[in-house]
Amino acid sequence: MSSICRGPNGLKTIQFSEKELAGRPKVSLNKTSMEVAKSVQLRLQALLAAKKTGMPIDNETATWLGKIDSDLHDRLVQLGLAQAREEKPEAITLKSLIERYICCRQNLAPNTLRNYRTTQRILQEYFSEGRVLTTIHAGHASDYREWLASDGYAQPTVSREIKRARQFFEYAKRSRIISENPFAEVKAGPQTNPDRQQEIERDTVAAVLQALPDNEHRLVLVLARVAGLRVPSDLKKLTWDCIDWEHNRFTVHSQKLEKYPTKKTKVLPIFPSLRPYLEKAREEAPAGSVYVVSPRFHRDGVFRNALRRAMKQAGIPAWDKPMVNCRASSQTELMHDHAPHVVCAWIGNSEKVARDHYLMVTEADYARAVAASPVKDPIAEAVQKAVQSAVVTNGQEQTPEKESAVSPAIADYTAVQVPPRGVEGSANSTGKPQVLAERGANSGAGGEETAQLVGLLASLSQAQREILLAIVRAKT
Repeated sequence: MSSICRGPNGLKTIQFSEKELAGRPKVSLNKTSMEVAKSVQLRLQALLAAKKTGMPIDNETATWLGKIDSDLHDRLVQLGLAQAREEKPEAITLKSLIERYICCRQNLAPNTLRNYRTTQRILQEYFSEGRVLTTIHAGHASDYREWLASDGYAQPTVSREIKRARQFFEYAKRSRIISENPFAEVKAGPQTNPDRQQEIERDTVAAVLQALPDNEHRLVLVLARVAGLRVPSDLKKLTWDCIDWEHNRFTVHSQKLEKYPTKKTKVLPIFPSLRPYLEKAREEAPAGSVYVVSPRFHRDGVFRNALRRAMKQAGIPAWDKPMVNCRASSQTELMHDHAPHVVCAWIGNSEKVARDHYLMVTEADYARAVAASPVKDPIAEAVQKAVQSAVVTNGQEQTPEKESAVSPAIADYTAVQVPPRGVEGSANSTGKPQVLAERGANSGAGGEETAQLVGLLASLSQAQREILLAIVRAKT
């Protein structure tokens, strides 16, 4: 049977026996009289009996249970002697809602939990942690967004915080604490920030590689820039068993996508620029080592600090969001040589995410555009072939040397006068264009080809007809 223990300053504690509850737990009553302590002891015995027999508690005990303070009630809930109280909507605060939301989520990733706590802190800074949830309406939600924007938060941060707040309040709506989500119609805005996108060029990476202290540091940078790995999360499960040297590929277990069975792993090729660093890492790895990159690089900020020191030593300005931009530069580069779905499978994102957050216009794009050969015009090629086959001089085809000669008329085709459409001698008149009609009458075997040219000429624009006529006249 439970016993009452006396403490200093009149404090009383009821302690259960081992037979009643395992571990002999205690229930503290703070400063109270012995009579009150004995009365509480009887109520606890009634609760314990109801628990063991499965019978409902008597009315007096139920009334007493509903009147005790929350601390004592919570302790009884912990001991399994009472059910958790259902909070009334008018008593649920912003803090209690978010705490309940987080507690109900199992196996939250550390970064996700940190992000939830950040949103909780910002919401409570604006509304206060004791703000009753039912007193927050759509107007307050709109004002909150304006406050975020005016308080110096970047647009992507504003968008992210609005979406998380909407998530919390949607949970409150589903739990029937509130009837409407005040953030439902608040526009979050874009979550992209082009101003922070930066191309990490290979020449710059080469200079930084020289400044890094050892091959392991270099390998981390190459994995981020060449293979597009997330650093450090993709390194945490990258073991030597993941490297398939025979087939030139390696498997990455993505910590960020573990909750998606079809996306939690990705298989990448061992790119030629990555292989030397991997091979050297294998040579330098201690006997029995498991990880490709030692666990010290698995912690946030470790490699980023080393990278910052190397860039300073090399005299290179610090990159903005270095790991994210290395990954984005890798995907942008790979997209030029491989199909989008292939690159997205390697990088571990979707084509939409790649377009919105990763792909960028680089200097190499401009260089390729300038160096590219002119686009061939199929119409111009067809016209040229038709002219060459149709033009006959004295019943014989012109020699290749004469055909290839450049005439002043071709060089200055705009000087050729072509009648406008609808005028006699034009392509749209009832008669054939004069210059071609005359040639058709005198060319004999070339008449059929000339007729074909007349039909083709009618379908061309004014500028294209001028070019064609200049070519024909130059060869007569």
